[in-house]
Amino acid sequence: MRSNAPDGPLVLVGHIEGEPGYFLVADRVTGKQRVSVLWEKLDIEMRGRADARSIEVEDRGVFLTQSEAKVWYRTYRYRLGGVKLRPVYYLIRQDDQSYWLTLTTADGVDLEVVKPIVDVILKRVIISSETGRH
Repeated sequence: MRSNAPDGPLVLVGHIEGEPGYFLVADRVTGKQRVSVLWEKLDIEMRGRADARSIEVEDRGVFLTQSEAKVWYRTYRYRLGGVKLRPVYYLIRQDDQSYWLTLTTADGVDLEVVKPIVDVILKRVIISSETGRH
C-alpha cells in the first residue's frame, strides 16, 4: 500500500491473522551523507521529541540484501507522552542511494515476531537505479 501523496513515503502494511500487525515506512534520503551522520541526525531528532532519558538502543546490527546493499538497523525503546515505543530503524544504502525504513507494530503485536519477518523481506530487496516510483 502506498501513501496518497505522489512524493510521499512508501508504506507497507503487514497483516497478522487478518489484521494489520506492522507498518514499514520507507523514505529516500536526499543528498549523500555518511552513515554515522545519518544515525546522529536520527538520534538528535528522537531526543527532541521523546523523553531523552528514556531512549535506549536495544539491538543493532548490519546485514546485506540480495543485491548486496548494506542494511544497518537499530531497535530503540523510549517513552513518548507516557507511551512505551519500540520502533526499528533501518538504513539501506547501495551506491549513491540511501533509504530510511521505520518499522512499527500495532498494539498487542510482539516485535520479536515481526522483526524476523521484516528482516527476511529486506534481505530480498533489490535497489533499482530507476528514479521513478513503482
